[in-house]
This record gives sequence, C-alpha cells and structure tokens, in this order.
Amino acid sequence: MAALSTVLIICVLSVRYTGGVRKTWIRNTNFNNPYNWDLARVPCSNDRVIIPSQIESAIQLKDGSTVVKELVLPSNGEIMLPLTGSLLITGDFRAKDKCRGEDIVFTRSWSAAWLDPANWKTEGRVTTDPVPHLERIPCTHDHIVFPEGSTFRVHLPEVVVTVGSISLLGQEMSPSQWQEALLSEPGERQFVSGEGDYMRISSVVITGEESCPDKAGCSCAGHPELRAAVCTHTRDRNGDCYDSRQAECISPVQPLGHCCDICGAYLLLEYSESKLALNHLRSLLDSYLRQEKYSKVVGHIGKPAMVDDALRNRLQVVLKDVGGYRGDCNNLANVFASRVRNSEYFGVTRVTVYTAGEAKYLSTWGSVLGTIFGTFIAAIIAMGIIYFAFIAHRQNWWVLQAEPFLFARFENAPSESEEALESRVEVLPGGSQQPDKSCSSQPPPAAFDNPMYGNTKVEERKVLPRAEPGEHVTHENPVYSELLLQEEEQIQEMYEVKDETPPAEQSDLHASYMAAEERAGHTY
Repeated sequence: MAALSTVLIICVLSVRYTGGVRKTWIRNTNFNNPYNWDLARVPCSNDRVIIPSQIESAIQLKDGSTVVKELVLPSNGEIMLPLTGSLLITGDFRAKDKCRGEDIVFTRSWSAAWLDPANWKTEGRVTTDPVPHLERIPCTHDHIVFPEGSTFRVHLPEVVVTVGSISLLGQEMSPSQWQEALLSEPGERQFVSGEGDYMRISSVVITGEESCPDKAGCSCAGHPELRAAVCTHTRDRNGDCYDSRQAECISPVQPLGHCCDICGAYLLLEYSESKLALNHLRSLLDSYLRQEKYSKVVGHIGKPAMVDDALRNRLQVVLKDVGGYRGDCNNLANVFASRVRNSEYFGVTRVTVYTAGEAKYLSTWGSVLGTIFGTFIAAIIAMGIIYFAFIAHRQNWWVLQAEPFLFARFENAPSESEEALESRVEVLPGGSQQPDKSCSSQPPPAAFDNPMYGNTKVEERKVLPRAEPGEHVTHENPVYSELLLQEEEQIQEMYEVKDETPPAEQSDLHASYMAAEERAGHTY
C-alpha cells in the first residue's frame, strides 16, 4: 500500500511538472518606481510632487514614511496608503537632507498591454530572449501573479485568452471573484478595456486547470487572431521589430510562435509519445550550455505554440547567442541534432534544424574583399586583352604603308609681267585632273610655276624623263652649269694673261689660278 502511494505521488508530481508556469506582471504605478517620474528618480523630501490631471491610475505609496514638500493631486486620481506607513507634507519647512528640491512630475499615464510579451516575467528564467513571443504571455495552464503592495494600469487583451489561475494582491481569485474585482472602482482604475464592461469581464477567462496531462507539456494558444494581437506590441508603426539585433545576420530564422526573425537557430523534434524522455532532453541541453565554448548561448526547449502548421507530437528548441550574433548557436544546434537524431534513449524520431546565415559584419568584409579582388582580376584581363591586341596588330598601328609620291618641280623662266607672280598648279601632259581609279595608285606628275621666273605654258615645258627601277639617272642643275661655264671662261682668260706676265709676278698669279681651279673642280 505504501509503495502504491509512492507511485501515485510520483505520478501527480510528474503531471504537475508538465503543467503551466508562474508568470508575474512587472509593470506598476508605484510611487517609489523611478521609471514613473520625469526625472527618473524617486521624489525626495524637498521636492514639489506633481501628479497631472490626466493621470487616472491609482498610485501606491511605499511602506514606511513618505515625505515631500508639496503634493499636487489630480481631480480624478487616487493615492493608496500602505498598511504600515505615513505621508508627510512639510510645506515651507526644508528638510535637512541632500535633496536640493525641484518640481518632479509623475509620467506613467498610459496603460501597459496584457498581450505585450515585455510586460511579463517567467519564474525561474533569467532571460526570455530565446522564448518565442506567444510563450511569454500567459498561457492556458499558467499561474498569473499581480504582486501584492503594487498598483497597476493594465490594458486587457482584445481577444479572449485563458489562464490556469490568477493571484491579485496576494489573493487567489476564483472566476467569479475575478469578475467582481474587474467591475469594482479600484479594478476599473487598474484594469482598463476599450470594449466596455462585457469585454472587461470576458477577455481573461480562468479555467482553474494548472496541470497538463501531456508529459511533454501543453502548447500555448497560437490562433491567428491572438498572434496578430501579440505581434502588434513587438513591432513599431513601420512593422519593424523593436529588437534591432535581427539585422545582425543574413537570412535570419523565425521559430514557431515568434513574431520576428532572429539571428539564431531552432530545431523541431518529432517524438514518439510513448518513448519521449523530456527530462533527458533538458539535461542534455543544459550540459551543452554549461560547456565553455557554449557559455554565451542561451536556449529554450518546449512545445511550440499551436500555430496553423504545428504538430502535436513536436518539440522546439530555440538557441541564441548572448551579446551579439556570432554563430555559436548554429554550431550547438548541429551538435545537439546529431546527438538526439534517431535515438531511442530520447524518443526522438526526426530532427529538423534551421540556422541563420553568417554575421553581417563578416559578410560586409567578404563583399568588400570580393569587390576589390574582382576589380583586380578584371583589370588584369583588360590589360591582357590590350597587350595581345597590340602584339597582333602593332604593324598596322605603327608602320604606315608607304605610298609613292612626287615632289613638285619648279621651272624657272624669265618674268615679263606681273602675272608671273601668281603661282598655279597644272597637271603635266599624260595626266588627268580626275585620276583613273583603275590605274596605278601613284598620283599623276605635277609642276609648280616659280613666281620668280614667270609663266610657261604646259605644252612648251620639257619634262624630265622618269628613271626606271634600278637605273641611276642624274640631271644637271641649269643654274649651276651656267656658273661653271662662266668660271671656265675666266680661267682661260687668266692663262692668256699669264703668258704676258713677267716671271717675278707669276708666283702670285699661280696661287690665284690654283684657288680658281679648286672652285671650278679642276686640277692644275
């Protein structure tokens, strides 16, 4: 009988362990919360405390004595005194402390949304970073706590949600007590709804079921209406997620139940219901996270929210790097998958791994280096093309094809009129003003009249004969020939004078002859 009792106790504890978790509301409108004041500090004894008229929430004073110089209250506000404490307003009396005294304004005028995942803290978890958004808000089997000694301004959900139980100011609420609290005057100040009293009392339903019969745990709700309502609180007006780290990697992933893409990894584990060992999986994951190389990785394992394509016999493991994406979580995901894949010890039948791409700063450097390298290669190829083109066609570029041409020849004739000063070009006989394209490419011979000697008709000109290839032909310069003839006549006259010159003077005359003959090209 004792053994049977022990078995029953173990079974009950096992069911309780797989039930919901404790989630606590972390926003408040307390007087001693520095985030509720414009100066980001708690009022001191010499301050003038101002609570604006638009503040309709209740404000809870701290335990003990609260001292201020002046307190300005709204017409529709509420100050809640602690059970053990006092409020002292000093007026013109200045307290003897280091507070210099200034106006300080209460700024918590808005209500915090029930469906905002950032407003809840899960018991036993230091960070909610790897937990999908739909699992951060209260789920069907969770125990919800609104702490004692605090006041709140909670905006109730726009869609109906169910929870296991609710503790309000230290008191466990039954479904009827919860509805009465919402309809009371303090409840109307602390729990607001834009849909009227009916939606106020029906938006959050207490089921009273905190345990889950499934040993793998129970999934949170994830229907489209709820998911859309939750995700509006995780994005700005442009639809971008508040978590800026989603932009640290290429090809981020989105785990089931998550509103945003993340730089991390997640695994989907399909299991056999009869063989699943959830505790062994948790222990294996914890053992990896305690290793030095994975010390900066956080993980979460559990049943994913019941989104449209979720299977009932499936677990999800979400992994993220701490302090910036490095890819350690991806390595751990692959190692964990290889360890549990097709393992009867864990009861896992199939594993699917999803990992984000490389970090963007690595990709940026790779892109820059790739651009530089690609430009360098392109420059080398271009230079090679230019080089080979230059080698192949350098003769066409640098060596000009020599074409035969003739110099114009000046013919001198005595000038007898001013018309001889005009130079003109005429085609020599045998040529044509329009060259025949079928003939040789050599241009027809042409001559230019020398304006110093006047004009001579083309018909009267004597054209020098053209030399044949390989033949050496010379022509005398008529001007030079005329001068040579004159010098020869002068030399002949000198010989005649020599014969008549006395012998004493012939030596000087001989030197003159020699000079004249050298000029004329003769040898004496």
